[in-house]
Amino acid sequence: IYQFILMLLFIAYIRKFTKWWRNQNFFVFSIVTVLLSSFIVLPFGIFSDIFFPEWFLQVEEITENKISEHPTFLSSFLVLCIIVPILETFLFQHITINLIELITKNKYVLVIVSALLFGFSHYFNVVYFITTTLIGFVYAAAYIIGKRHKSKTFAFWSVALAHAIQNLIVISSELIASK
Repeated sequence: IYQFILMLLFIAYIRKFTKWWRNQNFFVFSIVTVLLSSFIVLPFGIFSDIFFPEWFLQVEEITENKISEHPTFLSSFLVLCIIVPILETFLFQHITINLIELITKNKYVLVIVSALLFGFSHYFNVVYFITTTLIGFVYAAAYIIGKRHKSKTFAFWSVALAHAIQNLIVISSELIASK
């Protein structure tokens, strides 16, 4: 009974938070999306670093390689913080969710399929797949909430901005760590 009561309280809190989140302006909505994805991924990153350090090192190496493919910070920024977030938001949230909505309106199915496709597109190892799938869950949920309570345009650009900010944090931390 105690666990059931905790579960009900948790569900009530999630609903209250979602209601608050959907009523935010564009920039706050995007920043909350970044924070949610970071808070969800951070514990997994710590866990994987402790228990699967070789996989975690591969993830860091993949990230470093993506950044080093570009000769300057400006070109890294242009590709990883502008082009990639727009393309991935278009493919994995906008197109995927809108196509699946032709079959079902079930938000859980929409989020799961979108997140899994996002994760599989980043499959370099198990840790990276799980990490990007978790981020994909947040992006898909944000897209659906934004679309249902604001507009498709709001949903698309707020998720693309959140993705861009997330990538900027990653490339900035990699550049700082490499110096």
